[in-house]
Amino acid sequence: MRRSSRLALGPAAMNVRHPIWLQAVGAPGATSFALLFTLESLTRAIIASVIPLQVLTLIGNPKGVSLVYFVVSGLGLMANFLVPLLVRAISRRFTYSLGALASLTAALLFMGEGLGGTALAMLLRAFGTACFAICLNLYILDYIKGRELNRLEPLRLFFAAAAWTVGPALGVFLWTRVGHVVPFAISACCAVLLLSYFWFLRASDDRAIVKARSPAPNPFLNVGRFFAQPRLRLGWLIAFTRSAWWAMFFVYVPVFAVEGGLGAEVGGLLVSAGNGLLFLAPLIGRVVERKGVRWTIVRAFLLGGCLTLVAAVTMTFAPAVAAPIVVAAAVASVALDVSGNLPFLRSVRPSQRAGMTTVFVTYRDASEVAPPGVFALILMMLPLPFVFVASAASYFAGAWFARHVPRRM
Repeated sequence: MRRSSRLALGPAAMNVRHPIWLQAVGAPGATSFALLFTLESLTRAIIASVIPLQVLTLIGNPKGVSLVYFVVSGLGLMANFLVPLLVRAISRRFTYSLGALASLTAALLFMGEGLGGTALAMLLRAFGTACFAICLNLYILDYIKGRELNRLEPLRLFFAAAAWTVGPALGVFLWTRVGHVVPFAISACCAVLLLSYFWFLRASDDRAIVKARSPAPNPFLNVGRFFAQPRLRLGWLIAFTRSAWWAMFFVYVPVFAVEGGLGAEVGGLLVSAGNGLLFLAPLIGRVVERKGVRWTIVRAFLLGGCLTLVAAVTMTFAPAVAAPIVVAAAVASVALDVSGNLPFLRSVRPSQRAGMTTVFVTYRDASEVAPPGVFALILMMLPLPFVFVASAASYFAGAWFARHVPRRM
C-alpha cells in the first residue's frame, strides 16, 4: 500500500498574515475612507480644468461661462436635496453607487462637445459629487470618532493631493494635444475603479462599508434645526466661503490664463500647482493641533484674502506676475481645507449627525451656485479681475466671522 504523501495543514499554516497596507485599505478607519476620497478625486480632477475651457470654447466669453455654471449649479443644488431621499429609498451603498454611475455617464457625455450634452454632463457630475459627499460623510461619522476626525482631514487631503496636482494640467494637455475625448475617457475609467473599490470594501472580511447604522435623514425637516444652532451655522459659513474660493479658482484661473494670453495649458498648470499645495496638508494638520482650529482658520482667511487681492490688481497689467500670486493664495485655502470642516464635525450632536450632515454638505452646491451668479453680474459691468476682488472680499468676511469659533477646538 502506498502511503498518502499529502501533508496535513495545521491551524498555524492556514493563518496567513496579510501585508499591513492591505489590511489598512480594506479595514474600517481613516486610511480606507481617505483612499475612497482619493479615487473620487481622480474621477473629477482629470477634467476639472477642461470643463470651463470646453464651455468657453462653445460660448466664447467669460460671462457666458458664468451663466452656464450658475444654471447648472442651481439645478445641482436641488439634486443635492434629492440624495437623502434616495438614501431612504435604496440605502447608502446604492446611492453611492448611483453617484459613481452618474459620474461615468457624465464623462461619456462630455465627449460629445455639444453645449446641451456638456450642460447635462455638468449636472450629472454635480449629482454624483453630492452622492459621494453625503454618503461618505455619513459613513465617516459612523466609524471615525472624536479627535480621530482631526487626523482624517489632513490624511484624506494628502491622499488626494496627487490627483488634484497632476489631474488638471494633464487633462488640459491631453484635451489640447492628444484628443478631446482622452481626459474624459480617463475620468470614466476612474469612476469604474471607484465603484469597484467601494464594493470591495463592502465584500471584504473587515467590511469597512456595511449596512448603515444610522437612519437616512429627511432633508427638509432638518434645515431649520441646523441653522438654529449658531455653531453649525458658523461651520457651514466657513466651509461655504472656502469652497466658493476653490470654485472660483477652478473656473476662472483657466479663463484668466486664456484671456490674459498665457494659454490654456498654462491655466491647467496653474490649477495643478495650486492643488499641489495639498501635500502640505499633514504639516498644516500639525499646526492645527498645536495652535488650534480658530487660530488657523482666521489667519488662513486673512492670508488668502490679501494674496487674492494682490493677484487681482496685478493681473490688470502683468498677468505673468499675477499667476504665481494666485497660486500662492491657494496655500491659505489648503489650510482651510484641513481645518474648515472641523467646527461642524466637532460641534454636531451624535444624535443629529445624519440629518445635520445632509444640510451641511449643501455648502458645496451653494458655493457653486452663488459665485457664478454674482460673477455673471460683475462681468456684465466690470472686467475679469473683479471676480478675484470679490473672492478676496469674501475671505476677509470669513476671517471676521471665524472669530466666533470656540477657542477650545
